[in-house]
Order: sequence, then structure tokens, then C-alpha cells
Amino acid sequence: MKDQYHFTAISGSLRKGLFNTTAGIELNYDTSFETVSFPEGKLVKRFEIITPILRCDSYFNLCKLKTHSLMIMTGGVKNIFGVIPGRSKPGYHSTMTTQELFAGMLLDLAALVPPKLTIMDAVVGMEGDGPFNGTPRHIGLLIASTDPLSLDMVVSEMMGIPKEKNPLLVEAKKRNIHPSAIEEVEVIGVPLKQLFIPGFKLPGSFIKENKSIWGGLLKLLIKKSYTVDPRIIKSKCTACGTCKKACPRDAILINKVATIDKKKCIRCYCCHEMCQYDAIELHKSFLYKLVNKG
Repeated sequence: MKDQYHFTAISGSLRKGLFNTTAGIELNYDTSFETVSFPEGKLVKRFEIITPILRCDSYFNLCKLKTHSLMIMTGGVKNIFGVIPGRSKPGYHSTMTTQELFAGMLLDLAALVPPKLTIMDAVVGMEGDGPFNGTPRHIGLLIASTDPLSLDMVVSEMMGIPKEKNPLLVEAKKRNIHPSAIEEVEVIGVPLKQLFIPGFKLPGSFIKENKSIWGGLLKLLIKKSYTVDPRIIKSKCTACGTCKKACPRDAILINKVATIDKKKCIRCYCCHEMCQYDAIELHKSFLYKLVNKG
């Protein structure tokens, strides 16, 4: 089993001119899409897929090493969500309201349109509250795998995310999708132990493991108060309306500044992800801080 899943990490920086317009690569401007039936899907039986993906012989999946407020990290599998047309994406966020559901949808999508090769740019990654408002972090790696789940499993280890806390890997294990353990992935180029990124900062939405009795009771009894909520920073908000367009539940109103309707908010963090002015913070409740202090 181990030799089925190959993962290559190349240390060093990209040389100037490695990718350029003289390669004869044309940009795609076709935004059309088709609805594709997928009866084999465990959760989603039908997807809207952009036409170029359906017409090509194969495609490369080019992603970036980043944290992600909803899914903890975004890598090879999450990047395949890009084959969904832009105006259809809010619908998936609206119906897949939990990490478990969103991870299940991503795994179905990856099974429907698997990439030929997944390449991750980890020369400079992002830590903290990614995928948009995090902090750049130099890592110095170019990573590739023929299997996006294998890549994500290794990168999750690099970022220091426990496998039982990575929603994508948890859902994949439930479905008995391999690789199901890091030992099944053969790392080529750089030893796995040398890939670990010391002190890598995970997003504020990441819930640390707390096995104390008090921590467990607080989570169970006061779940609604144990939250990480998006909040508008009024001094930074320009009322541009980008967050409103991104919200799948129409929970944001725009006046002089944006306001969030807490009753409608499903904590998908799309607004935080899309705000280019860093005007939406992820606010941790008092109980969240108490349980996860340190």
C-alpha cells in the first residue's frame, strides 16, 4: 500500500522565469458550466462543473499552502472546489454548513474530477487566519503528488494539525479512502521529519484539544457560547459590499458599514475570507478562550 501514494517535496526557491508567457499557455475565458450527474457520490449526487474541465483530457491542480478559517487548511482537495462556477459556490456553503458536510462534498468532487497532478506552491505560504487575511510565511518548498489527498495528509503534518482535528482527513477515514495514515504515503526528496514547520500558526477558528473534565463540560453544556464569530471592524470597513455578495445566507447588510445578522450567520467565514481590507475579524468568545487558553 505504501508505494501507491507518492509525494515529492523539493527544497529551495523558484528561479525567476521558470513560468512565463512564452510557454504558449493560453488563459481560459470560458465561464460556462454543465450540470453533471454523479450517482457514486456519498453526499452530493450532482455537481455544476465549468465546461473546460469537462472538455479537457486532464488537468493540473495548482494550489497554495494556506490555512483556512472553515476547513483549517486549504490544499490539494480544497483547491478542486475551483471547478465549481463562481456564482454556484455560495449555494454549497449554504447547504454544507458544517466542516463534516463541506469535507464530504469536497471528497465527492475530487472523486468526480480527479486531477492528473497536484502541485503546491509552498515557497511562501500563509499562516494564521487564512486563506486571505493570514500572514505570509516563508517555507521554501515546491510540493507535488498524483494524489491530492496524499499531499494534504503530508501538508497537514507539516502544519502541525492533528489528523483527528483535520475535517477532510477525518471524513476520508470514515469513508475508508486511502491513504488513511501518513505511513501509507511515500515521501520523495526530503524526509518527512525535515518538513515540519515549527511554530506554524493555525486559524483562530481552530479548536485546540482539551481533555480536561472542565473543558468537556463547558463544551457540552454551553455550546452556543463556545464560538468563534466573524465581527466587523468598523474603522476598516469601506462598505464595498464584497462580504454581502459572498455570504450564502444573506446575513450581511450594508449601510455606512457592514453589519452581520447573528441569527442568520452559519460561521462559514466566507465574509472573512473575501474581505480585502481585513475588516472582518474572527472573535473568540470568553468560554472559547477559557477552554483553549495556552
